[in-house]
Amino acid sequence: AFPGHFIKFVAKKSLKYGIPSISLGARIGKHAFISRKGDFKFTIRELEKLAKNTGEGRCPVIFPEGTRSRTGEVGTFHSAAVRVILENTGLPVLSVAIGGGSRIVKFFDLFKHLHETKFMVKILNLYPHPEGRKEIKNVLEKAREEIFRQVEEWKKEKKI
Repeated sequence: AFPGHFIKFVAKKSLKYGIPSISLGARIGKHAFISRKGDFKFTIRELEKLAKNTGEGRCPVIFPEGTRSRTGEVGTFHSAAVRVILENTGLPVLSVAIGGGSRIVKFFDLFKHLHETKFMVKILNLYPHPEGRKEIKNVLEKAREEIFRQVEEWKKEKKI
């Protein structure tokens, strides 16, 4: 979806070693692995390290919901991780809707449902680099609303 760009994901720490080939590739690719519970200092260091590793086509990707939706609904956006990345870079914010993965919840669902799962990806908006907490929060609220509208449209069209 993004030729010429090296996408660097923020993922939960358990994925660092949990899935053999995927975990190895993510470690080699220098993606950020963060803890969802506790150890906030470690999480901040990982996010700052990722932010410093941007540029020259390397782009951090954060799912501000913090997890995949098991129901297909767009969840609440959290700004902390996004804020750390943006406060340490001059990057703009790209809003992207992704749909279709709610049937794959557990590892074995990959084998069970992948062949019948249709993923949708749509680039929605590019926001200039937001300055400060309030502007970051406003951009995230706008992005969440447009992502919600897109997911609802896909549902109406029965694409996901």
